[in-house]
Order: sequence, then C-alpha cells, then structure tokens
Amino acid sequence: MSITASRLSRPLLISAVLLLAAQGHAEIRETVRMQEALAHIVPGTLLILDTDSTILTTPQMLGNDAWLKHYIRAKTIEHVRSGVPQEEALRRAFEEAFSIWARVHQAGVPVPVEFDAPQRIRELQDIRVPMMVLSAAKQNFMVGRRDELGKLGLDLALTAPFAGRIEISPLIEYSDGILLTSFQDKGAALLRFFEMAGWRPQRIVFVDDDLKNNESVDRAMIAAGIETICFRYGVLDPMYPKFDPDVAQRQLDRFLATGRLLSDDEARLNRTSAGLNHASIESDPSRIRFE
Repeated sequence: MSITASRLSRPLLISAVLLLAAQGHAEIRETVRMQEALAHIVPGTLLILDTDSTILTTPQMLGNDAWLKHYIRAKTIEHVRSGVPQEEALRRAFEEAFSIWARVHQAGVPVPVEFDAPQRIRELQDIRVPMMVLSAAKQNFMVGRRDELGKLGLDLALTAPFAGRIEISPLIEYSDGILLTSFQDKGAALLRFFEMAGWRPQRIVFVDDDLKNNESVDRAMIAAGIETICFRYGVLDPMYPKFDPDVAQRQLDRFLATGRLLSDDEARLNRTSAGLNHASIESDPSRIRFE
C-alpha cells in the first residue's frame, strides 16, 4: 500500500523527510562519454574512477577485460574437468589469470579508453579536484597500477583525498589516490577506506564500466548518507562480442615464449594455435560475473 503525504501526521511526515535526508541520495546513469560524468563535478565532489575499461585498456586482446573473464572461465572448466572442486577450481583460475594479466600490463603500454580522457583528468587536477582510483586489481599490483597510469601521464597522488598508505585488510590497500580491492566488494571497501582515513566527501561522482560495481557503490553510499552519482560507462561494451579467443591465445603463447606482445593483426596472420580448448567455453565473456 502506498502512503501519501496527506495521510501522514505532521510528526510522522517530518520524521520521514529527515530519514530520507539522512540516507543520502545516489543514482546510476548510463553513459559512453567520460565527459558526461565529469560535467557533474561541482565544489565538494570526490571523483572516483575505475581503471580497466574506464581509464585505460590494452591495445591488444590479451590482457583486456574480455580476455580476463574468458580465461578465468576457461581455466575453471579445465580444472573442474580434471577433478578439482568448483570453488578451488575458481580460486586457481583467478590466481593464474591475474598472474598473466599483471605480467601483460607491466610489459605493455596501455591506451586510453577515450583518447582525450587523460587530458580531461589532468585538467581537473589543475583546479585541485580531489580524485582517486577504485580498482578491482589485487593489492600486490599497486606499483604496477601506478606505473601504468603514469604511462598515460596520470599521477593520482597529486590530488588524492588522503596522502599516504592505508592497509584496510590483507586483500585491500590504499596508497596515495589508488584503492585496490583484490576483487572484493567495491562499495564496502570504499566505506572502510573513509572510516580508516577519518574523512568522507560531501559528494561523489563514480565511473565504472561494470554495473555490479556501480550497484555496490550506490548501495554503500546511500547507507552512508553520501550524495553520489554513479555512471555505468559502456564505451567498450562492443569489445565483448568482438573478442576472439584464438587471437588472444596466440598472443599469450608468443608472450609466454618470448615476452613480446603481438597486435591483434599480427596474431590473426597465423590461425593455428595450441592451448585452451575454446569450443566448449562461453563465447560471450561479458556474461561472466565476478562475485
């Protein structure tokens, strides 16, 4: 049954309004343009950005988000078929996938998801807009993540909301503008960071390509009473149906053998590949969810 204001007594109406105000306000919007999200920054706003498929990606299929999800599923299936229990198979697959992912990202040069996004971010830093990265990467990739952003001319320490390092848990770490969650819940990690830093923003603009992460931050900030606008950033959505497991496998084979990263065009020159059996693997990696 819906309750209208006319049916509430004045004390109850006031209490309801105060409760809603205390709970804060958050919303999730869809966009394919970073500038649309950045345009919502006003004084008192903390800008929080995901990294992969939001600020940057790999120039080749190997190491991008579509590859990571595909590889985790492929290796999980492989382990289960060899008799490994499902939970342990998934854990092993995550470890194996992230180990390769980290090596690829350290060896390569990232490209911005939108060519002008790094410049837009630097312009906001020039006017002292506080900002941070909230990334699902494992906490032991902190140096690699900072170096990778540096290759795009970005230094999150310049306008970080908190200077220094905070070990939030054995899996979650913050350092000078970068919060790494090791695939843990982003909303919960962000709230814990605010608590341990002894600081919280008046308002947040959050940008992430993964709807699950937007929903997590949305719920957490509503509970904390922090006004937040979340943007589900979908500019790379077409990457998933275009992902070619055979091309990525050839790139992986060459990288593990020589340390060289083949472009997609180079990898397509030779259609012969040994490695994972792709025939029975989910062909649309965008359907794979990280819990």
